[in-house]
Amino acid sequence: TSGSTGKPKGVMQSHKNVLHFCRVYTNAIHISPDDKLTMLSNYCFDASKMSTYGALLNGATLYPYSIKEKGIEGLKNLIQAEKLTVYHSTPSVYRYFINTLSSKEYCQSLRLIVLGGEAVLTQDVENYKNHFSNDCLFINGLGPTESTVTLQNFIDKKTDISGACIPIGYPVDKTKVYIIRNDNQLAGVFEFGEILYQSNYLALGYWNDEEKTKQAFPVDLINKGERYYKSGDIGRMLPYGMIEFKGRNDNQVKIRGLRVELGEIENQLVI
Repeated sequence: TSGSTGKPKGVMQSHKNVLHFCRVYTNAIHISPDDKLTMLSNYCFDASKMSTYGALLNGATLYPYSIKEKGIEGLKNLIQAEKLTVYHSTPSVYRYFINTLSSKEYCQSLRLIVLGGEAVLTQDVENYKNHFSNDCLFINGLGPTESTVTLQNFIDKKTDISGACIPIGYPVDKTKVYIIRNDNQLAGVFEFGEILYQSNYLALGYWNDEEKTKQAFPVDLINKGERYYKSGDIGRMLPYGMIEFKGRNDNQVKIRGLRVELGEIENQLVI
């Protein structure tokens, strides 16, 4: 699904697309049969496919864990007891997890911290540097449901961090990313605009909603014969080609990691 409360949009994907995303994810983080991956998201969300198939198609082990049922404190215990190697969640969940660790507590087994779905802050990286081994890597990325694994930024303990937010990285294999202005022209370096994706692995569209599919997946917008996805996310291109994420171009906000449409709250207040 894509969207938040009310009427989430059903995103149609193909086996080809899912296999592509899993291949890109596998190759980027080098999943092996020795790995043990967390699965913290609901199976309705695309993030669960990265964890599920990323593990099972590589002979690795998957550890589904319900934070709602078992609590965030139990996640730390699971990671330490089973020696999990890959942690994957939204930044909001990651922050709750970090708060369960004492100032001198480390999770030595984790080799990767993978975050996505919302803006990653400088403090998130600082917490990574304080609580994980020197061999552990921190990955910030962005992959909307309609394009799943799209941008990734690899950070290690020596990476110099400046600014409040962490860039979301470079496009993955076989994906192009553009920043466009309101007039659908390409934005310049440092100029904010909507993040646009082009690839042969974009979602097929929205289930039973041709109008929204047509609006979100235009053809020939920049180059003829190419199909794009207009994400609704705002960002800008940095001089060395990395993308920085700013937020949404609509009234959608996040409260404790949950997407909320302000218009839906307004409608309920009126009722």
